[in-house]
Amino acid sequence: MATPKHDDQYATRPSLLQRIKEGDNVSWNDFYNTYRWFIWSIAKNYHVREADRDEVVNSILLEFQHMGDRFQYDPTQGRFRDYLRRVTQHYILRARKKELGMDNIEEVPEPWVDDFSRVWDDEWKRHVLEQAKEILRKRMDPVTYQVFVEVAVNGDAPEDVATRHNMTRANVDLIKHRGTKMLSNYCTQLGG
Repeated sequence: MATPKHDDQYATRPSLLQRIKEGDNVSWNDFYNTYRWFIWSIAKNYHVREADRDEVVNSILLEFQHMGDRFQYDPTQGRFRDYLRRVTQHYILRARKKELGMDNIEEVPEPWVDDFSRVWDDEWKRHVLEQAKEILRKRMDPVTYQVFVEVAVNGDAPEDVATRHNMTRANVDLIKHRGTKMLSNYCTQLGG
């Protein structure tokens, strides 16, 4: 099943970035809604104070909003998420440095930087999964999606789910199988 353009947020990243650069507000809102909580959760993992987390998120997202002619995304130079990771790490280091009273970023110990990559990767996988679940929710009718969540996400017994929704166990198993396959495909499309 082809992914509609508005749902294909990661695969169309270069075109989305181009539309942001051209001042398209809808694209900017998509970008903002896609990344704000992800960046916020990364900052939270690094114990950036809540008020400073908002500043980190706003600084990063405003940088992209106002990128103008300065930013030229070239997929041959690497993935967008790797660029976003470097920018996020920089702003988090600045926030931590400020909070800890450090004079310069180089004072932050190297293991922290190594750990950042692990935390980033873990959060990215969670972020992609949430985005994929949202696409799946939009593509399934509400009852089918609810059945999928109950059996595949919540781990409810298929027999109990079938009884609650007045359907056969075979239907529940089929919904779980198809939904899991679709979710996996969306995760792959989203860069997970």
